[in-house]
Amino acid sequence: MSGAFIMTWKDTFFTREEFQQLMIEVHYADDFPMPPPAIVHPCERWTGKQIASYLLPKKLYFSRVVRNGNGFDPMDSKERTVVVQGGQLLCGSLCKKTIGTSELGFVHLICQDISNQRANQFLSDLSRCVASFFRDYGFSIGLGDCVTSEETQHKIHETLESIFQSVQDLDDPTDESKVFPLLQKALEKTGKIVMNSLDKTNNIYNCVTSGAKGSNLNLGQIMGCVGQQAINGGRIAPNPRTLPSFDELDRDPNAKGFVANSYLLGLQAEEFFFHMMGGREGMIDTAVKTASTGYIQRKLTKFLESLVVLQDNSVRDSVGNLMGLIYGGDGYNARYLETVKLPVLLLSVAEIQAKYRFDASTLARVMEMRDALLKMRLNGMHTIDCKYRLPVNIARLIQIEDADFDMWAPADMFATWEDIQAFETSLGNDWPMRLHLLCSCALALKRGDSIPGSIFDLIRYRMGRANVAPGEAVGPIASTSIGEPTTQVSFL
Repeated sequence: MSGAFIMTWKDTFFTREEFQQLMIEVHYADDFPMPPPAIVHPCERWTGKQIASYLLPKKLYFSRVVRNGNGFDPMDSKERTVVVQGGQLLCGSLCKKTIGTSELGFVHLICQDISNQRANQFLSDLSRCVASFFRDYGFSIGLGDCVTSEETQHKIHETLESIFQSVQDLDDPTDESKVFPLLQKALEKTGKIVMNSLDKTNNIYNCVTSGAKGSNLNLGQIMGCVGQQAINGGRIAPNPRTLPSFDELDRDPNAKGFVANSYLLGLQAEEFFFHMMGGREGMIDTAVKTASTGYIQRKLTKFLESLVVLQDNSVRDSVGNLMGLIYGGDGYNARYLETVKLPVLLLSVAEIQAKYRFDASTLARVMEMRDALLKMRLNGMHTIDCKYRLPVNIARLIQIEDADFDMWAPADMFATWEDIQAFETSLGNDWPMRLHLLCSCALALKRGDSIPGSIFDLIRYRMGRANVAPGEAVGPIASTSIGEPTTQVSFL
């Protein structure tokens, strides 16, 4: 993760020999010729984005703002807007949000639009490239990466002083329900200060930013302050004092488990003792929840082990008891679904007409379906948003097919608006898919893009592929899907 992040920086350059060495590590490239250099004068240089583009599949289309970027900005100095068009990485640096396990990341899109095997090949190529890159570039973390400036330490000190003062200013400084949340914010605030003071010359910062390992809280504890220690969900209670070195009923935050020092500066004896108390609870919690979650998952699996999907898409147990009329409410296998936005749900009639330019009859159908979907969501107590789980992203499919299609093909090989309307009607009561089809095709035609007639067969194939297979053991799948996240839950 860190290697891909650093390799795709805009200031990472390679000589011809270095670039060719990285090309050797790519075994499954879609296009084998070496790309021309990005810089010709005064000497030839290739960029890290070019090697990333070399190993990406040519059918990959991706656009996302990552790492808490401030809106879509291809010229962002921190390269937080990642755009891939036709397998070419145009801007942005790779990170966990792009090449990790997140939904609609590179791996997910390659599995959806190409094949699982191609996603496997992409990860293999990327791993070899990063290993080869790091052999020359190097990557290590030392004491120098943990040292902050005096200005940063001064800001941290001021932040802690203001938090202590806000505790003293409370109407009732002994009210733990108000004091504890205030002190817990210290670690978050100092973590932000530390994070903002670092740049990409710091390798701990690179690990956190790329998503390889760590978070702002880890940085805060290393260089800022370790923060408030919690026992049983609250501060360490005096009885009548927490340690012999403190007065009885001492109200000082340090006397109730607040660790103001960082790991870099070193902990005082009392702080170290409190920190060990918190660590002991964590170790016991881990040991206890291993047994608890294992038993929970076993009970779930035994209860649901006989649930399967039948030919009529209903979910039944081994003796035929009906558990669900349609699996998941739509009959789709979640493995093939992806989140698709339908912004038409949140627009007024005038905004819809200005954005999509529908004719009168189509606009009437769109409004009817939109109102029906909004009513369903309101009746189901859902929040009104524009996200649906659908088996195909038609806008992205049009991009892929339009790029591969011969622009000089006969006119009857392209879809007309009448063809689109006929196909939309054939989808029946699948209103989210019908709205998605009409809006995606209308925007494509408005931009001047051509829509190949083969798009309809692809949509039908994707929808058919997503249908859950009869005999699918959905009960055990559900139990393991619930059981695994419970291992991340704290029971204490």
